[in-house]
Amino acid sequence: QLGFAQVSKVRKYKIGFSQCTNGDTWRKTMLMEMQNELSYYPNLELIFKDAQNNSAKQIKDINELLAKNIDLLIVSPNESEPLTPIVKEVYQKGIPVILIDRKIESEDYTAFIGANNYQIGKEAGKFAVKLLKGKGHILEVMGLVGSSPARDRHNGFMDEIYRFPEIT
Repeated sequence: QLGFAQVSKVRKYKIGFSQCTNGDTWRKTMLMEMQNELSYYPNLELIFKDAQNNSAKQIKDINELLAKNIDLLIVSPNESEPLTPIVKEVYQKGIPVILIDRKIESEDYTAFIGANNYQIGKEAGKFAVKLLKGKGHILEVMGLVGSSPARDRHNGFMDEIYRFPEIT
């Protein structure tokens, strides 16, 4: 057990969390679970920013987190390309960066936690080919076009169905 004087000398760490949106239950739950887990660590402070599906706002949010001298950035980029420079900047300053669910157009980050969206797209393509028995028409419904999951799923899907010229 630490005495009061020792506890006050424990270094505080600031974690910046830049979420692309907090507008759905899945992402709200993600924040709640982070807050719950961090409640066990009094020397950790979570600073949350909601980009509200706006890449320009998310860039501004991350700059505000940098100004607060964060020790770690957790980010789910709204769109890959516009967020790449600011995330690279954070990483190149020596601040660890954890990407959640979505990637950037660079390897300048510490860790990625998310699905293999390319493989998900390939599996959907296999299912579509099987369902259509190799011929027919497909309409692809995508998420946010500038997000890495939408792009990776599309690419996996197309790589799987391109071999079937009777599918359009």
